[in-house]
Formats: sequence, C-alpha cells, structure tokens
Amino acid sequence: MRIHILSAVLITLFFFYSGSVVLSAEEISYEKMVSTLLDAKAESNKIASYIARVKPPQIPPLLVGEILSERSYSSKQVAMRTLQRYPLRSYIPLWLEILEKIDSFVIKKQVIDIMAASGDRRIVMALVRELNNPFYAVRKSAILALKHIGDDRVFPYILNMSKSPDPIHRIYSLEAIYHMYDRRIYFTLIDMLKDKNKSVRYSALRCIEKNKLNQALPHVRNAAIRDSNFEVRVKAIEILGGFRDRNSLYVLLRCLSDSNRSIRYASAMSLYILRLQRSAYSLSDRLYYESDDSVKEVMIEALIRLRNGGGLRGLRRVVEGDENPKMRILAAFALGEIKNRKSMALLLSALHDREIKVRAEVCHSLGSYRDKIVVRRLIHVVNGDSYRYVRTAALYALMSIRDRSSVLPLFDRYAFEEDPVFKEKLRIFLRKFIKKYK
Repeated sequence: MRIHILSAVLITLFFFYSGSVVLSAEEISYEKMVSTLLDAKAESNKIASYIARVKPPQIPPLLVGEILSERSYSSKQVAMRTLQRYPLRSYIPLWLEILEKIDSFVIKKQVIDIMAASGDRRIVMALVRELNNPFYAVRKSAILALKHIGDDRVFPYILNMSKSPDPIHRIYSLEAIYHMYDRRIYFTLIDMLKDKNKSVRYSALRCIEKNKLNQALPHVRNAAIRDSNFEVRVKAIEILGGFRDRNSLYVLLRCLSDSNRSIRYASAMSLYILRLQRSAYSLSDRLYYESDDSVKEVMIEALIRLRNGGGLRGLRRVVEGDENPKMRILAAFALGEIKNRKSMALLLSALHDREIKVRAEVCHSLGSYRDKIVVRRLIHVVNGDSYRYVRTAALYALMSIRDRSSVLPLFDRYAFEEDPVFKEKLRIFLRKFIKKYK
C-alpha cells in the first residue's frame, strides 16, 4: 500500500513541478489533463504550459478524440491550438484523421490551412477528395493547399471532375483550374465553353480571364456573339475589353446593337477601353437610338475619349432632345471636348435649352472655341439670361477665350449691372484683362 502511495506522489511531482498545482493521485492521468485543459478550469493554463514544454506523445490522440467529440466549438479550438504545439510533419496522420472525420466545415478549413504549411505530399489525396466538398471555403483552401504543394497527381482527378455528368462537379473542377491552370488542361477548358450548362460556360470564361489565356480569344469572341445566355455573353465581352483585343472590334460593334441592355452596356464599355477610332461612327449611330441612360453615358464617354463625335448624329440627338437633363449636360461637355465647327454649331443652338445647368454647361464648352460668333453669343448670354448661374458660366467662358472684342461690351454691362455679386465678377474680369493687355 505504501509503495502505491509513493508512486502516486512521484507521478504528481513528475508532472507538476516548480510551483505547479498539486492534484490527487486519482486525477493524474493524461485524460484528466486534457479534460481540465478543455474545460478551462483554474489549472488549464499550467497544463497548457506543461504540454507545450514537455509535449507528451500520449496527448495528441486524446486531443483528436476531443476535436471529433460533441464538445463545444470553443473547446475544440483550444484542442486544435494545443495540437499545433506538436511538430506538424510528425503528426500529419492525426490531422488527416480529423479532416476525414470532422463534420464542421469551419474546422475542416482550419485543418487544411494548418496542414498546407507542411508542404507534405502525404496530404495530397486527402485534399483532392475535398475538391468536391459542398462548402466553398473548404474547396478553396484545398485548392490553394494543392497549388502550394505542386503535386501533379491532382490533375487526373480534376479532369475526371470536368467530365462528370453532374454540372456542380464540373463547376468544382473549374474552381480548381481557376487557381491551378496548367497548359495540359487547355483543351478541356475550351471544350467546357460548349457545355450545356450556362454556369459551367461562365466559369470556363472566368478561368480564361484569370489565367490570361490570349490564345483562347477566338473562342471568347464566338461566345460573345453566339452564346445562348446573356450573362455568358456579357462576361465574354468584358474579357475582350480587358484583354485589349483589337481584333474583336467587329464583335463589339455587332453586340452594340443587341436587344439586351446588359450586352449593349458591356460592349460600349469594352469599346471605351479599346479606344479605337474606327468605332466612333458606330458609337454615334447607336447613341442616336439608345434608350438606356447608363448605356448612353458610356457611349458618350467613349466618344469623349476618342475626341471624335463620329459624325455627331448621336450627340445631336441627345443635346437637342434627350428628356434627361444630365444626358444633355454630358453631351454638351462632349461637344466641347471634340472641338470642331459642327459641334460648335450644336452648342450655339443648345444655348436656348430650358434647363439652367444645361445652358451653363453649354457656355463652359463654348469656352473651348476661339471664334467671334461664340464671343458675341456669350456676351448676349451675359446681358440677357435670367439666371446669374448661367451668366457666370458665360463670363468664365469669355475669360477662357480672352478675345479683346469682348472687353468693351462687358465694360458697358458693368456700368449698368444691378446684381452686386455679378458686377464684382465683371470688375475682376475686366481688371485682369486690362492688366494683361495694357
């Protein structure tokens, strides 16, 4: 009996030396240590410290059991952190056991991320099996881990997934290809652009986009024109713009007249990116018929970027008759940026617009034209418009033009001006002009 008591005392001292909490002989077991640790009892910090220092080999299997048990999430996290104290590569089989048996997708993802740091090829096939996991976070972690390890054994599995009768699995294969593209998969990827499932085709386009596969552009152009799903077509059109594919002009111009608003918008945006002078007339013609304001805006911005009105048919239609004042303002701005005689004539006509802000923008744009006719019309606005906001815009335009013929009429206006604020603006303009040319 004394021998048993002495043994218990020695075991106690062995585990809890240097000021550690003294437990009874019955409590000194690895199971008790793990239980105390996970239950966050008073002794848990000292137990955690002991495990980190000594690393008893009996503890990891017990931790795995607790992680796979019905314990709370917080307790499982403590067990995970404790298991991480042990050399990762030495305990890969235990981590693989957790990955295989755990139901929680959150913990599965954590386990994959932990194992990925090892670079150990023993985990490859377990990760491959997770490529079909219903939870995206798990699949992505598995894909990134496999990419980090760089083992070719994954590619036959991805190819098999791509041929699955289940479209979900085909999409999962494309998720892997997205991050792990290899030239050996190219033709498989191109074949998937013809898949009967629109989501598969869309995902295949994303893979082409992500991996910058310029050689696939002929297939992308074909999808932009002929795919039966408008979302797939939009993605293809976006890729053509993003790849700066100048050979896609005929595709984009054709799509610019599509009945679907999203396709027209994407086409206009890609034409804006490509900045091809050959697109100006088509943009202008399509702008003439366009009914959607957001598409009109992109078309006008594209013409501004080209500094080409494409014959001005579309801009004329907008600045003269669009119901939305914001569109008329943008068209007026575009005409000021394009700077030719025809656009100047349109701006002079638009000085009669019923909206104050439109007239002000027209005045601002006319400030880009150093022409006697423009000067006379702007002086007329300074003298005759009912709103200070518009008159001020006309005055600033005259400041930009700096034609000497405007000084005397503005001086006369200053003499009779009754609005004190505008009179002060006239004084400043005249003073600056006289000082510059005295």
